[in-house]
Amino acid sequence: MVRFSITNTAARGTTSRFLVCAALVAVGAFFRVTATPINNYNDTNAVYSPQGSDRFYIKPDEKKTSKGGLRLQISPFYQHAGRARNGAGRSVPMGERLGKWNMTGLFFGQAAAPKAFASYTELNKVFTTYFNSGNGINDGSDDITGFSTPLQNLAKEADYDLDVNVASLFGGFNGEGDPKDTGALGITYEKYGLRGQVAVSFVHGLSLSVKGGLVDYKMAPNFNVGETLKSQRDLTDDDQKAKKVVYDHLFAPTARAKLFGEIGLDLDSVRKTAMEDMHIQLQWHLPQDFRENDELAVTVIPSLAAGMWLPTGKKKDQDRAFSLDTGNGGFYGFTLEGALAFDFPQLMQTNFGGGAIVSASKDQSGYRVPSANPTVGVIKQQGFYPWKTSVNIKPGLTWFAQASLKSEGFSGDLSLFFDYVYTYHQRDSITLKETSVTRQEAFAPGVKYLENESNWKSQLCNIGLDYRITKNLAFGGLVQGMIGGSHVLKSTLVMGTVTFSF
Repeated sequence: MVRFSITNTAARGTTSRFLVCAALVAVGAFFRVTATPINNYNDTNAVYSPQGSDRFYIKPDEKKTSKGGLRLQISPFYQHAGRARNGAGRSVPMGERLGKWNMTGLFFGQAAAPKAFASYTELNKVFTTYFNSGNGINDGSDDITGFSTPLQNLAKEADYDLDVNVASLFGGFNGEGDPKDTGALGITYEKYGLRGQVAVSFVHGLSLSVKGGLVDYKMAPNFNVGETLKSQRDLTDDDQKAKKVVYDHLFAPTARAKLFGEIGLDLDSVRKTAMEDMHIQLQWHLPQDFRENDELAVTVIPSLAAGMWLPTGKKKDQDRAFSLDTGNGGFYGFTLEGALAFDFPQLMQTNFGGGAIVSASKDQSGYRVPSANPTVGVIKQQGFYPWKTSVNIKPGLTWFAQASLKSEGFSGDLSLFFDYVYTYHQRDSITLKETSVTRQEAFAPGVKYLENESNWKSQLCNIGLDYRITKNLAFGGLVQGMIGGSHVLKSTLVMGTVTFSF
């Protein structure tokens, strides 16, 4: 019987300066770079190699005189999504990730505007002429007989008196031509990129890794409007006249450009080239062999890792509706991970682990926040928020669990890797920093809504292959697919990798 003991090391509270310095200390038998989940709903688990989550143990080369090692991996990739999962986990057009766009939200919460609402020429004209509770909806010349629809009715999911269905106003965009998507906004997301990682190993099971990336992403909205709203078949009919008025003054491209121009929100497609966040990590592992009749039966490898996300990526532009974060949203993130691997000689290796990201809080100015009370479970401002304020955001805890399988050399020099990763981001904590009492009161109801909508979860799988050309060179590839979650994109990623080992 083999007896051994493992000393558990507890994470101690430290300052951010200590964590940065610790991550930069040169430190062991080689352990691959891990792919740490990130607080980013559009790319919840950034991968850097065919090994996916990459928490596998690699036995040191006994022929090497040096106990250290160096590995460099360069990985071009492509990621695509056309749909998302909403808060209930249902597959929806991407623009409906947080609910249908309510175009009438432009006219709610007027007290949050930085200046008098009447000074916004186009907004005020459209509101007072067509959507004011005193006027109902009319065609610009004659009132529609018997038709009076106050704004508050628009937010109650009730049909209009003249059968203008509220689904046409809560969204109004038909993203993909699918009847079930009527009222939703379709978006196409694409991202090309190049990721790299370097790992240096020294002695005593310690190693240091650094990883980062450069990406070019595109978000292209589809503002097709459903025929339910756009119809002009019979303009003698009051119902059709009402629909036409709503289309002409809210949804038509020229009207849309004027209204959103006044609130400073750009609805055009976004294409941006930017860095991703950089991750620095210090790792430790302690392999222990179990033998049966002097033959190695299994190697058990506990491991711990601590690291830090550095905000080198690009933050979402609050004045571009379809801009995205390319990292953790500008926040520093501190990571702690643990795993337990079982290596069965000449057969396979399994690995089970988990970890968490803790982010520091940060003040942000010019941040868009809803300024209207939710009613009957529906927020009056949904999909976009007209007005901006100052806030302090403390991101919620992001934690993950993973199960992985490796079959190294299952066919000559070809190795297979598989991961299942579950990631959950808890709700953020948001505090208003607005100096105006009036605007503070107007924004207050929307903060709770933002907090409730900030959580997300994802379930994804990674499948990778790696072919060793020589002991110093290997080529590989990986496919990543989102199989479940909420408030995340339903993305698919394809990656190729070249690996240099020394």
